[in-house]
Amino acid sequence: MEHRYGKPFDPFSIGRNLAKIRSIMTEGATGAAKFAKTLSDYAERPYCRVCGCEKSHVFAVIHHAYEYRACENCGSLFMSRLPDVSKMYSDDGALNSDSYIDENVWMNRVKMIAEPKVAFIRDVVAKQEPGFESKSALWMDIGAGGGEVLYSARMSGFDVQAIESDPKECAFLKKKGIPLIRAFVDPEHPNPEIEAAVSKAKIVSLFNVAEHLTFPQAYFSYLTGWMQRGSYLVVEVPRYPSLAAFANITSCGHIYRHLVAPIHLQIFSEQGLLQCIGDSFEPLASWEFGQGYMDLVIDAMVIAGREEDALYEQLIGISNDMQRVVDEHHFADQMLMVLRKTM
Repeated sequence: MEHRYGKPFDPFSIGRNLAKIRSIMTEGATGAAKFAKTLSDYAERPYCRVCGCEKSHVFAVIHHAYEYRACENCGSLFMSRLPDVSKMYSDDGALNSDSYIDENVWMNRVKMIAEPKVAFIRDVVAKQEPGFESKSALWMDIGAGGGEVLYSARMSGFDVQAIESDPKECAFLKKKGIPLIRAFVDPEHPNPEIEAAVSKAKIVSLFNVAEHLTFPQAYFSYLTGWMQRGSYLVVEVPRYPSLAAFANITSCGHIYRHLVAPIHLQIFSEQGLLQCIGDSFEPLASWEFGQGYMDLVIDAMVIAGREEDALYEQLIGISNDMQRVVDEHHFADQMLMVLRKTM
């Protein structure tokens, strides 16, 4: 499998200054406290939802309530007691974010975040299929959010299809002219419209979706069962082991990304993700990147109660160089994997 490491990121270009990050931390802690009251009873033998193994140990407790355990088989992290997931994403759930549909930074997100990923994925497919043309090939993105990936894919020549259920994001996708199926993929409630669309897709992508799933194995089994042989699955998930996880557990509770309780139910290892997806796919390429170095610098500022200054900006300014070293040593906190269905 091909591996790539490091991906440039500029927090200021998407409005993520220190004041904004502090706000995200505060809102996250408030939401976590609210949904801690809905946590399920503690299972006597909690199992890893990524691979199914019952052997694990406590890794960390976030916001004094959310226990993450480390699987002793696949190495993934998983939340042992689940909140009421259905309430978290309701209109009044207090955890829905408008950051993906902010017109002030949306095009910056397209250029900095989406375009490099689309180019990477297209290159992987082209290596498998010399002469591949994206024209008329269907790219389906599940949990499409603000649509920056599909916008970039369409600009690259793909036909595109979004699957999204959030009302605000659905309205935004329509505004951008992106074809939409407004639905939630649920293996317990099959949707013929989604199944038909998946069966026609050349590429099916899920960017930062699997960490939110209560039963990711069942989800992948259902979804990929409708994919055609020779089509491509693209999955991006938060990754462990990572410097960002270390930053989280040493931040004195000041967390704004990665181990984000209660919404991140699991954090995947590479082995865990492959086991979760199943053996009907050949992994072709993985891109590991992250912001762990930046998280350490930000956490230090927040804990010390300092405001942005020249030294802080200089340290953030070298984050891409520093993070690449972290990523090359396999402590990235994000992982984008491209796989081809073989059976």
